[in-house]
Amino acid sequence: MSTWPPIDDDVQLRDARLCMLLAYWREASRLGMMPSCDFIDPTKLGKLMGWLFLHRVERDPLRILHLLYRPRIARRIGFDLTGKCVDDHPDPQARVAINRLLALQIPDVPIESDA
Repeated sequence: MSTWPPIDDDVQLRDARLCMLLAYWREASRLGMMPSCDFIDPTKLGKLMGWLFLHRVERDPLRILHLLYRPRIARRIGFDLTGKCVDDHPDPQARVAINRLLALQIPDVPIESDA
């Protein structure tokens, strides 16, 4: 497990889905550590599953794999990247933006520049 910054106890969330997700995350990260992938149990996430992305980081070479590509988004945009890498995204600009965003969450990963 990786260390993870704690979420303030006084955080105010308006969306019930975020409150459910925060409660689940806090349960998973009781010791201030980010939970491993095997902690995530889709049966406990119920209504949230249609709203989530789950990723796995593969190294050597560095690739980010979509374990779950938000089903509601997939239906709306017309393609589902579940089981595929971020690099398989059909829109080159989205591919770069998503890789940059996700790389910020991975320790010790250099962010590519446009130059």
